Amino acid sequence: MGSIMKCESDNKNIIILVEKTADRVTIKNAGRVLYTQAFTYNDGNCRVATTIVKTQVWEYSGWLGLAVENSAEKQDTTERIDSDKAAEAIEEVSNWLPVKREVKIEWDLESTPLEIRTNSVLGSDNMVYVDFYSAGGEFAGAVALFFTSTPQYNLSWCTSSTNFPVNLPSTADKVWRITRTAGVRVVIHCNEVEVLNIMISLATCDGSWWSTIWNTDVAKIKFSSSDTASDYYRTQPVSCTGLKAEWRTTIWTTTQFPVVPGTVVEVNCVESRALNKGSSESRVEKDL
Repeated sequence: MGSIMKCESDNKNIIILVEKTADRVTIKNAGRVLYTQAFTYNDGNCRVATTIVKTQVWEYSGWLGLAVENSAEKQDTTERIDSDKAAEAIEEVSNWLPVKREVKIEWDLESTPLEIRTNSVLGSDNMVYVDFYSAGGEFAGAVALFFTSTPQYNLSWCTSSTNFPVNLPSTADKVWRITRTAGVRVVIHCNEVEVLNIMISLATCDGSWWSTIWNTDVAKIKFSSSDTASDYYRTQPVSCTGLKAEWRTTIWTTTQFPVVPGTVVEVNCVESRALNKGSSESRVEKDL
């Protein structure tokens, strides 16, 4: 790492920027990413919000390591973690699962768009690569997103690698939303900005197999082993139980159903795309 770090204009000082989120830690120098590591569910306190920073001096021997100090005797003075901030950090990742490659996941893409979190920078040549399959395992297309110097996309069996028609958001942390509708139309958003909207048709696709493949209903997805950029994907809405009619939602309540009429229930949306207005409290008017 030391050989690619750059000094400031005085040729005496080096500035290292350490960015830590609930998802990963990234080390930068002179605007370049030197090191990045996504946290997994085995990393324990790494996701907890940082409230105190301590510096240490080591004799550099050619490598750097990252660790979480968890010394019981120093806990009172070095780990003063605000409980509310810690809860927020845990809540932030509770809707996301770490990507596992070459594993087929049940997913109705027409009813539930696929959202993926990445932290790759342009020019890294990393890629997002997701395959689609029918319920019976037939191939139903694929989407690839390339983090080349000029970012590109590829729709398998339809387009070759093609530049995005608009500029992507500049931040390294990106949330991609891949939507597929009947027709077939593929829409891709990046940080809520629409960056692609294309109808799969003879006018947009090369070759003759596009119609057979892309008109196959998607029931499963798979992150390819070639995928080097996808870190997390958003969990699917769950079927809520306890009500007489099942319903799928990302909304959760602090009160468990069933409840008696007159009970006030607070409704919360966690990282959903819903826009809520008005009071979060709802009163149950009749027995559910």
